[in-house]
Amino acid sequence: MNLFRLNLFVFLLLTVSGCVTKVSSIKRDVDAKLVDGEGYLLLAVDTSINLDFIHITGTKSARLTSDDLQKGSRYILIKLPAGNYEFNKIQLSNVYNYSMKSDIWRFEVKENAVNYIGNLMVRHYDFGSRAYFELINRSSFALQYLNAEFPNILNGRTVEYGGPGEDDFFSTVRINDSEGSK
Repeated sequence: MNLFRLNLFVFLLLTVSGCVTKVSSIKRDVDAKLVDGEGYLLLAVDTSINLDFIHITGTKSARLTSDDLQKGSRYILIKLPAGNYEFNKIQLSNVYNYSMKSDIWRFEVKENAVNYIGNLMVRHYDFGSRAYFELINRSSFALQYLNAEFPNILNGRTVEYGGPGEDDFFSTVRINDSEGSK
């Protein structure tokens, strides 16, 4: 009976791990056409320690890898199917990982849009055994970044705020831009 349980556990582990897609940030401003139902996710990560991964669950499970999660500040732009997501786990090292269990870690990706969800601040203490996480909305900085680094991807797409709470910054900028061009 123990062998059966072990085989079942290994099977379930392989099944679950096979459903998570490792994603890397888009580095070049080349607008590879989105497939139906896809959008872009924009997240800034500011961390005082190298992170192993961030696990995102939702419409599709994805894992941001250590390639994009090095100590310092950087924006991460990836493609994801439209839908609702949440940060599930943030792993600081082989030893320390944190499960995220709050509504503030939920976000939305809208189809054919660039969806900014906030700046993830990660600060560690006690050699990584304790950490502080915060998701801060800095929409104006995100828009400056997109205009400077990804104008081709931005062209013809709206930028939406998909993070926790509400923010009308992007729609206000669109209204002012359209009024200014008259």
